[in-house]
Amino acid sequence: MQSSQATSLSQREVQTLNPEKIATTNQQLQSVKIHLQRLLQVSAEQSADNRIALIKAYSQALSFHFVLAKRAFMQEMAADYRIDISPEDSFCQLNLKLQRVEIVCQQCVVLAQLEEDPNSWLEWLAGEYNKFLALASPVTLKNNLGNENLIGLKDLPIIQVEQQYEYSYRQLLELVEQYRLLMQEW
Repeated sequence: MQSSQATSLSQREVQTLNPEKIATTNQQLQSVKIHLQRLLQVSAEQSADNRIALIKAYSQALSFHFVLAKRAFMQEMAADYRIDISPEDSFCQLNLKLQRVEIVCQQCVVLAQLEEDPNSWLEWLAGEYNKFLALASPVTLKNNLGNENLIGLKDLPIIQVEQQYEYSYRQLLELVEQYRLLMQEW
């Protein structure tokens, strides 16, 4: 009986240990959602001024906030399991640390596998983020240039990018919700 009570106590501690981490993850997911909604609105407005530039800006913001959401969720998981990680660590690294202490977290395993798959939505997001970081030369806009003359922006596969961001958001949100549900049941 004492063993059962001790297990229940440690389970409750895990559930309520890190409301700050949960709030940070939620805040980052909300930022992703807001930027995604704006991207979808702007892309639907065919006659909007600077439409392509706005799509590019929201895409960059989405990439940034996805990275922050991913890191926040990783920190949330690590805190729940009392594993030390740095913000630069990956889900692969977190999963290895969990394995060392004989803990299996299915969502961490899935995210670690996605990090290793070059065709996954998670790696696509990382690639988009890195692509935006790699811009070496500043873009200058002159008043006499139309959007069609921006550096390669007219060639963006806009619908595909929007759909990929939307899909990625749903996938990440689903994994976060699954994780939290399992932690509450545990």
